Amino acid sequence: MLSNQSQTHTNVQIATNVSTLDSLATAQNDISKSKEKLDFLTSFKAGKLRKNAKVKIAQLLAFADSLILKTQTMGMDDCHRPNAPVVLSCAEFWAWYERNYSEMEIYLNVFDGVLTYARFSDCPYHFSDDVVLHFSMDEASDETIGKPAPEPEIEEIKLTPFDKYEHLEKTATVKQVVIDWSESNLFSDGDAYTLDDYSTKAMQEAREVGRNNGYSKTMMYIEFENGDLERFRHDIDADYPTLNHYYASCYDVKLIEVVKPRFTFKQVTKALTDGYLSPLNSDEKKPTPPPEDKK
Repeated sequence: MLSNQSQTHTNVQIATNVSTLDSLATAQNDISKSKEKLDFLTSFKAGKLRKNAKVKIAQLLAFADSLILKTQTMGMDDCHRPNAPVVLSCAEFWAWYERNYSEMEIYLNVFDGVLTYARFSDCPYHFSDDVVLHFSMDEASDETIGKPAPEPEIEEIKLTPFDKYEHLEKTATVKQVVIDWSESNLFSDGDAYTLDDYSTKAMQEAREVGRNNGYSKTMMYIEFENGDLERFRHDIDADYPTLNHYYASCYDVKLIEVVKPRFTFKQVTKALTDGYLSPLNSDEKKPTPPPEDKK
């Protein structure tokens, strides 16, 4: 007698749409994006943003939760009344940005160290038309704003080399640079840098500013090795990407970073064997040993 070979409920295999590994990868990806967004939103200071900072603006669009155009209409009584807000796509934003670039002002609002909104105004007056970008740590809605944000085509910025200042004979040795204030979000008031560390950040800012698009004013105190202290403003752009460039162009002086003394292991062990604290004081009088405890 032939048995029934039809499939029963106990041996039916059900396909799943998403594997456990896929779900885990998705969750990890979401965490990574959230951290990237938080790092970005906490990198700003309240105030103005340069209107030529297109790379930064493209990042703002990518992380914005909403992108709203707010306009006003002047009535017969010369009073301006708000129109209904309009949701823009990223492409529409860039078109509006180019049309209104000449008098544009960009304002950033920061609350508890986090960027909450950015306002792009077509003029600095109370009757301006504005595009407002709102930010939160919640995921942005694709229905609210056109995602992803297309970045504008930007030429790679080539920074001016230091070659034309290499011939300068007069030098000054810099101990450290302390930031007083800066228009750049890369620097915070009171930050202290070595000359090289400051130059690394300034070059990053210079690539963003570009050439013939204005500059980022950065006021600082330069502490020299001889004890002198100078208050100096560095206008950062692609032509003057480091403090060395700008200082040399102003004073025909080449800045040099303090060189820390280096010692070999043999020099260190010899100094210690001879009773000195370190090779740094090996040309001074030997330290007096502490008195022995008498018991």
